[in-house]
Amino acid sequence: MKKHITAENTERAENTKNHSANSAHSAVKFPAVAINPSGRFQTMAVVIFHLLALAAVARLAHWPYSFILFTLALVIFPLNIYSRWFPKSWAGFPVCPLLRAGKPATTGLSDTTPPRFWDLEFGIWDFPRSLSPLFALYTVTALRLAVALIARASCPTCSATLTVPEPFASLLSFEWAAIFSLTLFVVRHSSLVIPSAYHARLAAFALAAVSMIWIAILLPRLIPAGVTGADPYAYVQMAVDLATRGTPLHNFPLAKLAFDLNVPIYPTLAVGYTIPRAPAADSATVWPPGFSVLLGAAFKHFGERALYVFNPFIACLCLIATYFFARRVFDLPPFFALVASALLLTSLEQTTRLSIPLADLATQLFTTLALLFALAPRRPALKFGIWALGFGISFALAYLTRYTQLLLAPGLLYFLFQRRREANASRPPISLVSVSSLSSLVFFAITAALITLPDFFYRALAFGSPFSFASGELAQFSAADMVPVTIRFLAELAADFNVTVPLILVGAIYLFRYSRRAALGLAFTLGPVILFHLPYHYLKLRDLLFIFPVLCALAAFGLYRLSLIAYRHTDRTVGIWKLGFGIFFIVLAFRFHAQLPFLNGFYTYGFLNPEQRSEIESIAALTPADAVIADSLNSGAIALYAKRDTIRPGALLQPGRTWTNAEFVAFARALDRPLYLLMDSEEMDAPAAALDQCCRLTPIAELYLPYYYRSGAATNEVVLLYRVDLEDTP
Repeated sequence: MKKHITAENTERAENTKNHSANSAHSAVKFPAVAINPSGRFQTMAVVIFHLLALAAVARLAHWPYSFILFTLALVIFPLNIYSRWFPKSWAGFPVCPLLRAGKPATTGLSDTTPPRFWDLEFGIWDFPRSLSPLFALYTVTALRLAVALIARASCPTCSATLTVPEPFASLLSFEWAAIFSLTLFVVRHSSLVIPSAYHARLAAFALAAVSMIWIAILLPRLIPAGVTGADPYAYVQMAVDLATRGTPLHNFPLAKLAFDLNVPIYPTLAVGYTIPRAPAADSATVWPPGFSVLLGAAFKHFGERALYVFNPFIACLCLIATYFFARRVFDLPPFFALVASALLLTSLEQTTRLSIPLADLATQLFTTLALLFALAPRRPALKFGIWALGFGISFALAYLTRYTQLLLAPGLLYFLFQRRREANASRPPISLVSVSSLSSLVFFAITAALITLPDFFYRALAFGSPFSFASGELAQFSAADMVPVTIRFLAELAADFNVTVPLILVGAIYLFRYSRRAALGLAFTLGPVILFHLPYHYLKLRDLLFIFPVLCALAAFGLYRLSLIAYRHTDRTVGIWKLGFGIFFIVLAFRFHAQLPFLNGFYTYGFLNPEQRSEIESIAALTPADAVIADSLNSGAIALYAKRDTIRPGALLQPGRTWTNAEFVAFARALDRPLYLLMDSEEMDAPAAALDQCCRLTPIAELYLPYYYRSGAATNEVVLLYRVDLEDTP
């Protein structure tokens, strides 16, 4: 990005100059330091204070005291070992001015020995240079204790313990206070033992390491043992059919019986599948097949586990794409590009979506890549054909994972026009499109067309026309919903990004100021897709997940610009990385919803934990092989994992697509197969009452499964499985 004033480059140049000047000397001289004997009592007092304070934290947070001491030692000793065993890394670089010079000759240090922690003049706040960052943890502990005492005094009968009520328990998190304190500790002490020339690289490495640790903690908790619900099951079922049968279509054998009885067909299908074109034909889903094609390839080559690991893998690729997007489009230094990726990593919506196989993350990845190809300056070595090839592949895959990404096309054409203007800036344009941009456009169009062509054949096979779409959600679009949906969406978006919202606004302002081409290009590209979704009554945050990398890059850009402003008013040797590092972790520490890895339980729509997967599989042992299970949105999971045919007799779907009580009883009698009833939703109450009037319901098992409400919400509950005896009456 133009007009950048890169402070890191200035600092790097100064360090290089200092290195050249010092290389002429045989040794580098360091300021000698001395220990102040009068400060030993103060040092001991500080040690005792910290030990007592840590004991209080361990008591209130229910942490083992030994674990706290071990963690501190794990942080302190590597830095000390580094300074003792790698003194050569100091040669030729200026000493950090945070070190204070003392009297020589008392410590036995020569003028060529780098100073270490224990060589410093101890003061009340300097042990061991220092533990003062732990005061952030102590402050949170004191505030939690104060809130608990106030709550207990306000309601003595409510609780006999020191319980911190919500939202204060989440706001004053022990975990995040500890992470923030240790981060400050590492940052401060690293500045003492590592030359300033290495600070920027150290900051980037530390942030990358923290992100990797975060991923290692996060992913094991978020990888499901199976899927249920509508969308997650449909994507997985399409992938399995593609890998095993060579088609994304699926056969529902009970649909023919519904045809013969002249009753609605939908209850015999899984949610999201359309009525087959013939009584015994296969059914297609209402969703694009692109994501399931990728998912099916992973399943075929790596087995079932790949179905549930695939989205976390895509999420990691999204982090990499976000990094390069921030680097190439916003021209950010590596550390601040990593900030953009880390902000995406700690988003609650982002981390929740990676837990189940939905197309949202794949759409995000390919949209970000398309924007990267469109906005990033082309390097001379990158020929227009290679650029157009990557551009076309990214756009086509974005469209195949979600059809609405077709609306990205106007913005892409805008970028082609801008590239023509840049190429012909020296002379007035003669025509709308130059030869070079026309060639790029043709190559881009051919690439995109070849990749999307199979989708037209698929829709012709599934729906009778290559231009037919089976989704019925267009009926949920209304201009009257645009304003309330927009307000609700912005509120949810602000809740997810919380304190980073000001950074996003700052970044947007500076982006428009320094590169109007990039700002207008992003608006022209993403704007039509966003505007299309706003009238949708059931718009969810995940529907626009593809804008998250752009928002994170804007936040990192805003943080970078603010850091440059603050940098001008600080000592240059402090380094821009420390300010940015500190600000970022302050932001991160207050993203309270990012405590997901520390939660004991996790649930999102479509998620099955190992216990629930085992419960569904147990249905195969509880029922005969030809049994039919009547249930709600767990029907797909039962068919996939328990290998039992299912029906959905409830009224959760649109009117006119469900059975009446009489139609359900008639279907059950004509079934001539064992029938079971799973009470996994509120919608199952009416079918159970209808069967109770003519049949006998015998409970045979209690299963721990997702339970669905009419509002669409779901919770994990114990539900009953009944055997239906059609010949008996109560």
